[in-house]
Amino acid sequence: MRALITGSQGFVGKYLRRELEENGYEVLGIDLQAGPDTIQADLLAPEQMKEVVSQTKPNAVFHLAGQADVARSWKIPQKTMEINVIAAVNLMEAVRAFDPSMRMVLVGSSDQYGNLGEEGRLVSETLETHPQTPYAVSKKAQEEMARVYVRAYGMNICMTRSFNHGGAGQRLGVPHSRLCVRNCKGGAGRGKVAEGGQPYLPPGLHPREGRGPGLPDDCGEGETR
Repeated sequence: MRALITGSQGFVGKYLRRELEENGYEVLGIDLQAGPDTIQADLLAPEQMKEVVSQTKPNAVFHLAGQADVARSWKIPQKTMEINVIAAVNLMEAVRAFDPSMRMVLVGSSDQYGNLGEEGRLVSETLETHPQTPYAVSKKAQEEMARVYVRAYGMNICMTRSFNHGGAGQRLGVPHSRLCVRNCKGGAGRGKVAEGGQPYLPPGLHPREGRGPGLPDDCGEGETR
């Protein structure tokens, strides 16, 4: 079995690659820069996406690439929509042209639910979504386009609404990594912040323990997890 991951060199992509390889998959990636088993490609170039999919011939595609900075989405709403929606459409078109029955996992966000209150509450996939940021709207639009492709073309797509997750290898600047650095500096390891160490587990999920997007068989066709 062969899996193709977009955004494969990102924080979650690296964990997903390891998880898939440990489950017997051959893994190829798409990212902004080429690397080991990683193809440099532009998700906003539809013909290039068709070429990548037809040449790599994956059995499953995990779409992790995107503009994931909520605050930045207010500054570049047009680009956020382009990266998070048009890129996903280009990828779905490429898969549809090659093999519409191929398993796809598109990663959305819990931000699609909107404001859940200061303390938060338990949510399920049936809870109505009320996106309140450009980022959340873009992820909602991505999900709705996936539903269109499932209904119209019978494609095999699973959509997730992933909550916050953090761990070793996450870039500095995101809330979890900032909190981890503050805790490290204020605790017994004062002033010593080791990269690639044991993961910090916030009130969300570590991508390995939470099994984030999951393996291809973990979600039904057209379902949201």
